[in-house]
Amino acid sequence: MGEIAGMRTDGYQDHRKKWRGLVKAFVSVGTVLAVVGSLGIGTATADTAPTVPTIPRTVSADALPTVQVDGVVWAQIVVGNTVYVTGKFANARPAGAAPGTNLVPRSNALAYDLDTGELKPWAPALNGQGRALEASADGKTVFVGGDFTNVSGVNRYRLAAVDADNGAVLNIFTAALDAGVRALEVQGDTLYVGGIFNSVGGQARQRLAAFNVATGAALPWAPKANAEVMAITAPPGSNKVVVGGRFTTLNGANNVGVGSLDATSAATISFPTNAVVRNSGINSAIYSLSSDAGTVYGTGYSYGSGNLESVFASDVATGNLRWVSGCRGDTYSNVTIGDVMYVAGHPHDCSQIGGLPQTEPWSYQWTLAFRTNAVGPVNSSGNFVGKPAPELLHWLPTLAPGTFTGQKQAGWSIAGNDRYIVLGGEFPKVNGVPQEGLVRFAITDQAPNKEAPNGYNELLPVLTGVAPGTVRATWTAAWDRDNSHLTYELLRGAQLSTATVAATTANDAQWWNRGRMGATDTSAPPGSTQTYRVRVSDAFGNSMVGPIATATVPAGSASSSTYQEMVARDGAVHLWRLGEASGTLASDWAGDADLTLKSAQRNVGGAIVGDPNPSTSFTTGSKTGGSAQFGPQSFSTEAWFNTTTRWGGKIIGFGSANTNNSSYSDRHVYMSNSGQLSFGANANGFRTVTSPTSYNDGKWHHVVGVLGSTGMRLYVDGAQVAERVDTVQAEYRTAGYWRVGGDSLGGWPSAPLSSNFSGALDEVAVYNSALSSDAVQAHWQRGQGVVANQPPVAAFTETVTDLAVAFDGSTSTDADGTVVSYEWNFGDDATGATTTGPDARMNHTYTAAGTYNVTLTVVDNSGAKSTATHPVTVQDAIVPPDGEVAIDNFDRETISGLGEAQVGGTWSVTGGGAKASVDSGSAKVTVPAGRSATMLLPAVADGDVDVSHSMWLEAMPTGGGAYLSTVLRSGASGDYRSRVRILADGSVQVSLTKVVAGTETVLGSVVTLPGLTYTAGKHLRVRAQVLGVSPSTLQVKVWDEEMSEPVQWTRSVTDSTPELQQMGSSGLAVYISGSSTEAVVVRFDNFEVVEPE
Repeated sequence: MGEIAGMRTDGYQDHRKKWRGLVKAFVSVGTVLAVVGSLGIGTATADTAPTVPTIPRTVSADALPTVQVDGVVWAQIVVGNTVYVTGKFANARPAGAAPGTNLVPRSNALAYDLDTGELKPWAPALNGQGRALEASADGKTVFVGGDFTNVSGVNRYRLAAVDADNGAVLNIFTAALDAGVRALEVQGDTLYVGGIFNSVGGQARQRLAAFNVATGAALPWAPKANAEVMAITAPPGSNKVVVGGRFTTLNGANNVGVGSLDATSAATISFPTNAVVRNSGINSAIYSLSSDAGTVYGTGYSYGSGNLESVFASDVATGNLRWVSGCRGDTYSNVTIGDVMYVAGHPHDCSQIGGLPQTEPWSYQWTLAFRTNAVGPVNSSGNFVGKPAPELLHWLPTLAPGTFTGQKQAGWSIAGNDRYIVLGGEFPKVNGVPQEGLVRFAITDQAPNKEAPNGYNELLPVLTGVAPGTVRATWTAAWDRDNSHLTYELLRGAQLSTATVAATTANDAQWWNRGRMGATDTSAPPGSTQTYRVRVSDAFGNSMVGPIATATVPAGSASSSTYQEMVARDGAVHLWRLGEASGTLASDWAGDADLTLKSAQRNVGGAIVGDPNPSTSFTTGSKTGGSAQFGPQSFSTEAWFNTTTRWGGKIIGFGSANTNNSSYSDRHVYMSNSGQLSFGANANGFRTVTSPTSYNDGKWHHVVGVLGSTGMRLYVDGAQVAERVDTVQAEYRTAGYWRVGGDSLGGWPSAPLSSNFSGALDEVAVYNSALSSDAVQAHWQRGQGVVANQPPVAAFTETVTDLAVAFDGSTSTDADGTVVSYEWNFGDDATGATTTGPDARMNHTYTAAGTYNVTLTVVDNSGAKSTATHPVTVQDAIVPPDGEVAIDNFDRETISGLGEAQVGGTWSVTGGGAKASVDSGSAKVTVPAGRSATMLLPAVADGDVDVSHSMWLEAMPTGGGAYLSTVLRSGASGDYRSRVRILADGSVQVSLTKVVAGTETVLGSVVTLPGLTYTAGKHLRVRAQVLGVSPSTLQVKVWDEEMSEPVQWTRSVTDSTPELQQMGSSGLAVYISGSSTEAVVVRFDNFEVVEPE
């Protein structure tokens, strides 16, 4: 439910705007641009690098630096390379500037550069807040509507036309509107206007009006809405105008919240969607509308009345509903780019369509993305149960709610084009970084793609020795803001740089859907003590390494189970083999939920033919260890059982308690008194499927319950025996535990006399994904002693050189045979096929820079296939301009050393105790107190050089501070340097020095930079030169990178030291004062060496 109680009719505007892309001086108006098992719960795995090529990409979640405002943004529009913004604010300030600093006056309107995020001079001054924006078809005029009565000293009553270039008020649109404007839409030579007004220039107009774009004259188009109009869209080529808001009638006819009008006559046109989506009145409305040639897209809010808080899509021609989202949480604005719809609002419960669940306290995903060209699951509950729903995509920027409006909201407006999405509102932070009111997100080809996985603390592995030479590790899945599919490596070794990858797995996760994961190290030396950690990586190579844990590896000789290996390979998150010879412990071989058996007979003959692992006979259930977890919404449960009971009982299920009877239970497989099996899940009511046959016959049977996007399925002995397609996910109601052998069944259909199962159980497993029918059949066959073909595992690596890529698929494997063919799809419509062996390697040259999804399909000797897909980014060859000596933007990752620069060769690193590496797009140098580090490009040797770079400290230094130097002309006898000293109090000192025979001498005086107090994370830019010989002229300038480069040099000196009058290398150096109390981490970026002009 929405939270904006008592919402005033004059308090909110149409916060919708669809993009306007200016191409060759024309604006396209009114169109949408064509452009280990999963933990998934119905959400698409699409993101910036979808694993399924047909799923559309989203923009990156990288928050790009953008001008900020000190109020709220209500509306935005993109015209060419300019973003126009209106709302309620008094000042703008650059990205990174703290509130109240570097202010530039802007009265409720501004413009900024789409590519840089920097403020433009355009600055019409509104004396009241702006609520809506639109542009003329040629992009030369910007229309603004709102609550103002004056623009830049010219009387304009709630509607004005201004020059798109200089912001001057145009001498048109002079007619006064008697109340506020909330929505604007241009179609051809007509501007359509909606709001709360009742007259235009003295002529009656009931909340809707139209004007000639060129003259500003009011047109006779005059439909009547009986309450506020908040949104307007005119689908191209339709001669229709679709309007939304709080009204219940249009032209006196019943049209609740949304309706269609003839663009010429204003006659009402049937729009059947409003019989399904019904928002109107003071506490609900259709808030935003946009369209393309075939579809109208809308959003709504509701508080106590109305039924839509999310998004819908309707057919332009018929007005019929295409799909609707039952997500709860008001949605204020939408923009559709290609096949992706981006929205701003405060969604807090999308469990109805397989997305984020309702939590306590409430959690909000302030902006979301939906797939528009494919229908996802139907709404499983809520106001639109059974209706087609859109598919959620994985785009999850983190916004902080603001305080300016008093409504505790974040984003109010979203717009964009085929390169960027722009978000506006009152948020103070994006992705945890201060960025107030405005932010940009770019497509992957233009974004830094540096959003890394989150969840460091939860990566701490829980280690259990489960067999000789075998250690099981479990952890909680990480999540990433723009990549759902993450790869995990279980690392064994005391030092990260030399650690062995003991196991690899992968999964899909979102911040609300982070189940437990596991991996098993089967190659650890028996009896040894080992250190483990988990490294998680996204599709772009951004990685995070979690905390370390140690374990003693069980001693003895190891044995293997092909059935266990199959279950693990298919992604089991829990596996109770139940093969212990005695005692009450039943180890979880895949997770961390060991069982304590209450009353059981151990060492009973097992179910798996040819596997010596015994089973356990149950009578009174078990207690589950580990911590409570929310139950997955898509999952599979599996067990082998043998019984003759006539009292039934639960075989496996999920319950709110870890012992005795749970107050809430579902996701279970249970047997009735008659011996029939039922698989049940709570999804807005008890949903079950039941086998037609009884299985209490004293024989071993295999049972699997599967819940996923295709419905509920029950398998017995490898065959499907029951299904229902109307249930695609379980409720996300409460945290709990998986229970084996018994738990409450009160109220469930065909509940047996006993909730405890009496009989033997073996190899009980849980998966956080829906097993395929082929996987179920393979498990059954292996249990019967039939060794089914194991499919191959596709894998490949790539080596990128500019636009050329060398692919290597030889790391693909087949456990029980050979890979016989390799088939490549390079993501650019070119394919290639090779055979096994050396021909698994392929070379491919792309014709254009960009990121391509490359897919390798391998086939084994039995015909089984496997595919691997991941993005590969190529770029045009860097051809240094004349005079360019070295370039390095550190866009790579290294564990030790700085690697190879784009231009300039390989970096050398010297210095005792210092560590150098590259990650997150910058060089990282860690230097202990009293130590130094020098990083040089030995291949760069020149006499006159101009060196520039960025640098910053991750934390403030202590003691005598940090000395950060730019090395100029370094040779065997010494070098020249510019030196920046950052002190503990934030003062910054600049000097020029020479180093001869290991002794550094300051040349001239030391200058303290005036007006600059350094704080951790502040980026400084340094530019230093050395020119000529005998004497050599040295000069340096240092400035805050957020400011413009100063004209004057900070220091300039000459020197004629003989040893230094020769060519040399360039680079960087760090020294940390011996009086410092801890090591200092220094970052460097955008290093460039040129020959001075």
